[in-house]
Amino acid sequence: YLALHNEQPPKSPRKVLSLNFWRGLSTVVDDYPLGVCDARTVKEIDLFETVVYGYGASNYSWHDIGIETFSVKYSEDQRWFYYPQMRPDEVLVFKAYDSAGVIGNTCPHSTFSNPSADPNSPARRSIELRVLCFVT
Repeated sequence: YLALHNEQPPKSPRKVLSLNFWRGLSTVVDDYPLGVCDARTVKEIDLFETVVYGYGASNYSWHDIGIETFSVKYSEDQRWFYYPQMRPDEVLVFKAYDSAGVIGNTCPHSTFSNPSADPNSPARRSIELRVLCFVT
């Protein structure tokens, strides 16, 4: 492609970001909504490294591959939020990784059992997409 279009190869990125896009797929999300934390309220002491094996795998050969991530230990100083009754036409976008490496620049997130959910509400169906952004 580069030779055909007489273009220069892309520059190495100055920064790499991972953005997550999360949305429910059907009806409203009530039983297990996504909670997100204000990253400014998470201290370095609240984070611990975790290796997750078989993330998203079932019978694939790569189920032994570990993915490094951080888990968050709860603190009363943290500010957690969620969006009740999210509809399929609503999407949450949040930063999951920033190569700048500064603590507090990513958004901890997790689903949780909503105690005020209607017990007859349908089970949550959702999708989360991760997009890598290379800033040059």
